[in-house]
Amino acid sequence: MRRLCIGRTSIGSGKRAAGSCCFAALAVASFLYSETAPLPAIAAAAVGVVIFLWFMIPIWTTEVGLTNERLIYKRGFIARETSEIQLRAVEEAALHQSIWGRLFNFGQITVHGTGGEDLKLPILGDPITIRRLLEETLTQVGRRLGLYASSTKA
Repeated sequence: MRRLCIGRTSIGSGKRAAGSCCFAALAVASFLYSETAPLPAIAAAAVGVVIFLWFMIPIWTTEVGLTNERLIYKRGFIARETSEIQLRAVEEAALHQSIWGRLFNFGQITVHGTGGEDLKLPILGDPITIRRLLEETLTQVGRRLGLYASSTKA
């Protein structure tokens, strides 16, 4: 089994939002800091760190893998959840992208399989490229199984 692509989920706007919240909280903390009452500054910094981790932990602990046989979705840090679908059982790969997703290049892909089997991936960065790669892999699998005519002449 050869891996075609594998990686952590990435959403550029999510990382930017987390970084912006953390930066804003640190700015508020530095503004509120005084030697006589450091507690508001510490609380503002702690809120920034919590917001940053709230955004980033799901991104850090989620993997999406595509091999020449299956699509794999793993998530979780302590408790692990894994879903996979055989590529020969895939009927459709649907892309859901809002206006904000089009502007900031993120979206969600849902893979529909035979027998009502669906795999809903998390919000991903650059979903159009990921969907294109999935469709190219599906075409290769279909050619290997004899479902499509080969485009090369003998």
